[in-house]
Amino acid sequence: MPEKNKKRASERNLTKKLKDLISLLDVTRLLSSDMSLPNILQTMFQTTNHIMNCDRYSLFIYDEEKDELYSRIALGSEAEEIRFQADKGIAGNVFKTGKLINLKDCYADPRFNREVDLKTGYRTKSLLCVPVTSFDGKRIGVIQLLNKRRGVFTPYDEYLLNLLASHLGVAVQRAILMENYLEKQKLESEMNIAYKIQASLTPDGAPVYSGLDIACFSKQCESTGGDYLDFVVVDESKLGIVIGDVTGHGLGASLLMLVARSTFRVLIEDIHDMPELAARMNNRIVQDFSQGRSMTLFFGILNNQNNTLKYVNCGHDDPLWYHAEDGTVSYLAQSGLSLGMLPGVVYKEGEECKLKQNDILVFYTDGITEAMNREKELFGNARLEAVIKKHAAGNSAAIQKQVRRSIADFLQQEKQQDDMTMIVIKATGRE
Repeated sequence: MPEKNKKRASERNLTKKLKDLISLLDVTRLLSSDMSLPNILQTMFQTTNHIMNCDRYSLFIYDEEKDELYSRIALGSEAEEIRFQADKGIAGNVFKTGKLINLKDCYADPRFNREVDLKTGYRTKSLLCVPVTSFDGKRIGVIQLLNKRRGVFTPYDEYLLNLLASHLGVAVQRAILMENYLEKQKLESEMNIAYKIQASLTPDGAPVYSGLDIACFSKQCESTGGDYLDFVVVDESKLGIVIGDVTGHGLGASLLMLVARSTFRVLIEDIHDMPELAARMNNRIVQDFSQGRSMTLFFGILNNQNNTLKYVNCGHDDPLWYHAEDGTVSYLAQSGLSLGMLPGVVYKEGEECKLKQNDILVFYTDGITEAMNREKELFGNARLEAVIKKHAAGNSAAIQKQVRRSIADFLQQEKQQDDMTMIVIKATGRE
């Protein structure tokens, strides 16, 4: 080559490198700004496509939970999101080893995964793939370039792409952290809405009913929960008491509890036979709840004219009955399976309970008796009985307060693991 032509080629090469450097500085400045992930990816594509002069560009991000790489962007292709195991193909090899791969003929390399080409109809010839790492050196994905438009990918291309990848890794990690933060904020906002809805449908306090002193509380272990508490006024002498517990806790259990509450409220308007109501509730819940979900339910009618309680207990914790006359405790037995376990279950009414003056009924969910302290001990029925007996002379609100205090003392600093709900009813006699 004549000296003059060599000089021109050298000048063109230098000019290109200067332009590449300017592009790198521009993209570094942009990536350092507060950009969303889609904008970061779009900026990277435009810069990479301009500098590298390739046919296609893909960024694969690592999904740690599934141990997969997925295409967050694959511009130049109409293909939908691509997912594959993080050790599969060239991209997987680069991600696992942290070493770049530059192929002049992809189909000659056994590591190349041809499935994507077969799916899209595209033919990959040359390929350059480099790892993308975060600011702490952790690999978060890979960049893959396909089919250099003129020639093959050179060592200079490797150098440039490594520089781009180092800036991209920091920007992507920052953007993903921001996305996760915003998603968390959105979820917390939605949880707050769900909490307000649930709170609005849960009684603020116990109803005032002649001859009965009633107190109640419900405390979720998360912002929402699956415990069900309700009172239904049948007439001036009859009060319906409902307490239940959906399996699990959190938002899912809360939504199912609201489904159960709505179902109960609709059915009770037309069905006054308690076993039939329980059977209809069960069949509805079998249909509406997902497999593996069920709920316990206690539904009783208290008559303040004769101080009797009729009830159906569908797998719920046996309510406690304190007998004021001799200071003993007994329990109201279950009368059927939990709701949602099997269709077509037949329920029976429990044995009628006739209260005497100052007798106490305590209805509760298993979060009370199964509260566990640091030593893995359960609060249990014996402790509950002891609190009721000790404070039986007080009113229902005082008894409930003492139960809560005893549980708090028992747990100490241990976190509440399940929702807690309780109704305390004391027979005071008609005024």
